[in-house]
Amino acid sequence: MNQIAKKIMVRTSLLVIVLSTFTLTTQKLHFLKDSGVINVR
Repeated sequence: MNQIAKKIMVRTSLLVIVLSTFTLTTQKLHFLKDSGVINVR
């Protein structure tokens, strides 16, 4: 029971980390697009 809970905790934490990094990168891309650093065709 304890190991299953540990696995769930690890997977959820990894999912949260991936989602947070993904949102941060998308926000940075949008900021760069708005500021005009990246030219989108």
